[in-house]
Amino acid sequence: MKIKLIAFIHMVTFTSSVFAQTNKPAQGAWGLGYQVNLDSQGASQNFTFSRMLNDGWEAGTGIGFHYTHSHNESADTAYVAANSGTIPVISTNIGTSSFFNFSLSPFVVKHCNITSNLDFYFGPVLPFSFGTSMASSNSNEMTGENYFSSGETTIKSPPTNSAGLGLILGSRFFFYPNLAIGAQYSLSGIYSFQSGKYTIATNYTNSGSDNPSDGLNSNYETSTEIKNATTSIGTSSNFGLNLTFYFD
Repeated sequence: MKIKLIAFIHMVTFTSSVFAQTNKPAQGAWGLGYQVNLDSQGASQNFTFSRMLNDGWEAGTGIGFHYTHSHNESADTAYVAANSGTIPVISTNIGTSSFFNFSLSPFVVKHCNITSNLDFYFGPVLPFSFGTSMASSNSNEMTGENYFSSGETTIKSPPTNSAGLGLILGSRFFFYPNLAIGAQYSLSGIYSFQSGKYTIATNYTNSGSDNPSDGLNSNYETSTEIKNATTSIGTSSNFGLNLTFYFD
């Protein structure tokens, strides 16, 4: 019985010492992280690259991108007035849009120990966002016997870019040596600006012996120079869940 008790005490002592050991990275370690951000517009993702400095300071940057491309198509039977009378045609509607955005968020944070493997951190962040021109088009084609008519409108708007200043608040738990899970919240002031040409191009095509408008085709484009700027103070990338790995 005495031997079993001594063995049990040694096991408890060993287990306690293992969990008491810190899993946190050493000064000079590099960090690679992945984060999912949740805000009013849905979910987004970004990667972080960082390095541990002196006295619990960490410096790095977040890098993210967002690409959207949509294509919607539908077809139905319609009836149009033709030279031979009212005829059935296949009416096809097609809508497309595309957009790409790249973000960069340099940060410096101070880590404060809560336990050997749990900490709280805070610090400034500079969020930057760079977008491409957004393009969208909508078209309609009507096809029948000796009848074709189509119309297409394409809209291009200049990119929207932004810059800001924010504060990061977060916490993380090192459940394995140099590997941590965490949660983060940020408050930011964002200045967004858009400058460039806003264009609308329209193309109409008519052909077919049964089309009363056969040969009446047209192309025209309008362009407007726009400058927009907005300033907002509030949450940016509201709440994020992250996983970070550190290495020498």
